[in-house]
Amino acid sequence: LKIIGLNFKENQSRLFYTDYVYINKCIFESNGSIPNRTRYFLGLSTRDTVENSIFRNNNGYIEVNGTESVIRKNKFLNKMIIIIVYEIIFE
Repeated sequence: LKIIGLNFKENQSRLFYTDYVYINKCIFESNGSIPNRTRYFLGLSTRDTVENSIFRNNNGYIEVNGTESVIRKNKFLNKMIIIIVYEIIFE
């Protein structure tokens, strides 16, 4: 599955948790909610790639649970994002 150029904005729950997805040039903005900061707003698994995307003002964390996932060339702005890592390649 390829997701290119979409804006994910103001989703109060989890966006998705999937395998074999390629995310490029997307904007993740104001996702999650303050009461749910202990939940992930984006879940990645086996062979997922997120690149050239912008993460701005999100609540919660990104969970990476799988092998061969790649997060590269992204911008993380304003609020800090915690990435829960089980196995990942940073480039």
